[in-house]
Amino acid sequence: MIVLVTKLRIKNVLKIPTFLLLGMKAVGEAKKAKGNLHTAITSGGLYEKYSMTVWESEKDMLAYTQNGAHKKAMDKALELVNDIKVSYWKSDHIPEWEEVFERLEKV
Repeated sequence: MIVLVTKLRIKNVLKIPTFLLLGMKAVGEAKKAKGNLHTAITSGGLYEKYSMTVWESEKDMLAYTQNGAHKKAMDKALELVNDIKVSYWKSDHIPEWEEVFERLEKV
């Protein structure tokens, strides 16, 4: 399986509503997407948000990330966030958040 994780830092409080709306649509689509095994989000405070999706294959992951609500969110990302970190890797397990945070620190 493929684990895909992101860390996003929202620019300012005025950007939060749009970020959350786009993010929730993307999360909803991820949960229903072909090949999705796990979807989770967490927060590192008001401005710092994390996402994790786990996929059966890289093909399924790319089909999701390059289309629909996720693509729309990424098209707006530069307006809404001032820091984005992304990492993905093959895994035989769904990671705990600690592992996700450690991997993102290395990006």
